[in-house]
Amino acid sequence: LADKKDKDHVTMMCWVINSDLTPVWNGVHKLPDHMDFGWKRQAVIDNNGTVWLHLRQWKDGKKVQTVAHDENPNDRTDPKLVSLRGDAYKLTDLVVSGDPLRDVSIRWADNGLELVATIKKGSSKDPKYEYQLYIVNAEHALTSIYSEPVSGVEYVSIPEAVPCKSGGWYALYRSDAGLTVSRLNSKGEKQWGDRLDRYKHYWSNAFEWNSELFLSTTTQAGALKDYANGKDMDPRGNAFMLVPAYVRVSGKGKNAVGPIFPVSSGAERDVLIHGFPGFSDAATSGWFMEPSRDDKRPGVVAVKIP
Repeated sequence: LADKKDKDHVTMMCWVINSDLTPVWNGVHKLPDHMDFGWKRQAVIDNNGTVWLHLRQWKDGKKVQTVAHDENPNDRTDPKLVSLRGDAYKLTDLVVSGDPLRDVSIRWADNGLELVATIKKGSSKDPKYEYQLYIVNAEHALTSIYSEPVSGVEYVSIPEAVPCKSGGWYALYRSDAGLTVSRLNSKGEKQWGDRLDRYKHYWSNAFEWNSELFLSTTTQAGALKDYANGKDMDPRGNAFMLVPAYVRVSGKGKNAVGPIFPVSSGAERDVLIHGFPGFSDAATSGWFMEPSRDDKRPGVVAVKIP
């Protein structure tokens, strides 16, 4: 909530309730000067009821609501990690060896808070990027689990770490070289790596199913055929004709893409989110649910990957 009396501050209110909707705690917090939710509205709650947030703070000392279309918000803001519980409020700069973390994503896992990011090295004319995976403790200290140089001339973002049921992670990111995936064991050691040179656009969910990595996305039906014929899978085109699709990475040279269910089944519908469908996945079974946007078929559409 914006504070009309103090334009440089935002008041944040937080409530935590348990599974039977009984309140656990609530708090009202005034964020530091020039803090904004603008880039990553991501909240994680741990087993102790502490709420974790990744926020960004403006460098120029002015609270600005928008940036130019071609501006990178990483160049104008500094990353912060916040933990909240009751009146307790802890804010930490996300900086490692003098380098601010970029494209930060957090998730709660069995071993604690996991944080994925990239670090920019080199000069402005010749930047180099590194993928980074950390575990964060209650004091906000970061322990490095894995890092690797980003392949490709230009880094495009979306670093992610997907936990595996047998232990470890899939570390993945996208660049102009395509989709790069590394399978890590529980110690953060790389077991194998793979790259899909012809997959260069966004995904909405990444998860493990049947010991393989799956990404859900939307694309043109014709783009799936293009990929099978050795061309880049291009998501652009008529947004009204996007279809749900998957990308499977096995690490055995048997990567695949395809529709989550056949276009011929009457699955064409208005997705209208340009590559970010509202899937809610049940990764253990491979099922997805999505709100139907068809007036003639209201409700929820349930689909399953092959």
